Amino acid sequence: MNRLEESLIQRNPLSFERLQARGLECFSGAGVVPEINQLELSPRTYKTPLPKHESGNPIVFESPTTSQAITYLEMELYRRQVRNISGRTFIPEGTIEQILDEAIIGQTLRVFLTSPLIRSQNSDELQSRKKIFVILLLADLLKFIEPVLYRIGVVDSLLPMPDPQLLSGKLPRSIQKEEEKEHWEKWKTVSEVFGRPSYVERFFFAQWRVLAPFIRGRDKVLHYLFTPNHILPFLPSESQTSGLSEIDSDFLEEQLRYGSFSEVRRVKIHPDHYDFGDYGISNPNHLFAIKQLRAVDHTSFQLETKALAHFRRPHPPQIIQLLATYEVGNDLQEGSPSTYHLIFPWADGDLRSFWSAEKRYVGDPSIIPWLSEQCYQLATAVAAIHEGYSTSSEDYPGEPQHVFGRHGDIKPTNILWFPPLQKDKEANLGQLILGDFGLAAFHRRDSRSNLTSTNIPRSMTYSAPEFVTREKVSRATDIWALGCIFLEFITWYLEGAHAVNEEFPEFRATADVFGIRSDTFFEVIGSLDDPGDGHISRVKPEVSAWCLRLSRNHNCSLYIRDFLALIERMLDVEPKSRITGTDVAERLLVFRRRAQWMPGTIKEGFK
Repeated sequence: MNRLEESLIQRNPLSFERLQARGLECFSGAGVVPEINQLELSPRTYKTPLPKHESGNPIVFESPTTSQAITYLEMELYRRQVRNISGRTFIPEGTIEQILDEAIIGQTLRVFLTSPLIRSQNSDELQSRKKIFVILLLADLLKFIEPVLYRIGVVDSLLPMPDPQLLSGKLPRSIQKEEEKEHWEKWKTVSEVFGRPSYVERFFFAQWRVLAPFIRGRDKVLHYLFTPNHILPFLPSESQTSGLSEIDSDFLEEQLRYGSFSEVRRVKIHPDHYDFGDYGISNPNHLFAIKQLRAVDHTSFQLETKALAHFRRPHPPQIIQLLATYEVGNDLQEGSPSTYHLIFPWADGDLRSFWSAEKRYVGDPSIIPWLSEQCYQLATAVAAIHEGYSTSSEDYPGEPQHVFGRHGDIKPTNILWFPPLQKDKEANLGQLILGDFGLAAFHRRDSRSNLTSTNIPRSMTYSAPEFVTREKVSRATDIWALGCIFLEFITWYLEGAHAVNEEFPEFRATADVFGIRSDTFFEVIGSLDDPGDGHISRVKPEVSAWCLRLSRNHNCSLYIRDFLALIERMLDVEPKSRITGTDVAERLLVFRRRAQWMPGTIKEGFK
């Protein structure tokens, strides 16, 4: 149970978990009803006679088979319940339909329905009331089947019942539509029929066990509204991964973290409770990343998700796919802050953890086709962000406009690694996907390059010179960062993880204009305080020397040599002359075709 749920349980002294902890008992007019902790679906044994109907007549089963049928149903519900990551139990989607057959329904109705007219109705009438029927069973309130299901006419589509604290008061101001008012009145009547607050509480808390949400998002990003009472179908993820024998501990620690702005955790979503369609990644273990934004309002949440939502599509570019979003709010306190969550595919690692894990492929020419494909796809993803999308009236008022994007934080830890399935291990090394759009920005044509470098967050190592020289910040900063990463990728391929993680950063580390030792890929010569052009930017000589070192490596091929030449164009200190994302992608497409169809280019050593 997370901190949010705990705080809301403390808010409500009559909540189920508090009652369970205190071991309280609820009483009916006919004696003691089983303890409240039996709402956890522990099976009961039914004895005769049962509590009395409203008519005052005792309920007696017509045959032992009726008692056995109800007991069997309850035991099946108990057996099939699932405990989620917060320790709360729910009945998975489809379970009720599987075990609630006509025989059980018919026998139960014959016992609990007193009106001959109602009893003569076909059991098909219960098809739209199955969840209500099960909730009454779980709450030990089957004696109210007739008034709730038939006299008041409550059906499954009216669920969930509003919080009892709301039902005991006036109609909330937020309910305006006539249909919603009718639903409210029905639940108000149900609470009055139950008579006792304990009965209402029991029904209210039992209902959530059959209302675990089904989360959809095949072709577009859907947003869901939940209350703290919803039992989300998120299961403990254990230690399952797509293709690794064990999870990279550094990466997992990085992902399962509490940050200033968000918390990311790994969960397994119950396979019967989601349908995201094709999102470009094989996910047999149903693992997903839940990113919770901290201390943000709805406007900030929309800014975070709007750009990603535009890239949600079948067969997407290698941009992390936002699958769905949801918020958790408090029904009892209008205007109280909600918590906002984003659902993504879970990656078992990032580019840096890939470099550390796949040491055996260093210098292996057989992976050049895979490497060229991944670099091409990453460049295509950046180009897609830069090209942007056309707005709708919801984005900006007036005529549709085209907005252009900038990722803003491209670095190895934001390039996610989805290892292949074990059976495909020899065929490829998985997928690299551009992720974490927390700093992404999208702007209209008239403002896309008018941002200044002041107070723009970024990763210092991969920062472009314009961040220091106080020039306008544009999409070209992404190209610089991607060029740095490509150079590190080539370093890994030729010399291994130690070279890319230790040797190269140390080799290029020099004092910057502020006197601080920095491993950036550029340096500034002169004083930034000079009112004229008393300073210039340049690629560090150490970086140029490193490129020369790589070109002399015995595993360097014509493909690598061409790639190094492209990286040189990406690391142009002048933003206006720096190669664009589209041009990078086009050049890498040529390289990819050469790597796949001209094996001699791969194996030929640099002369």
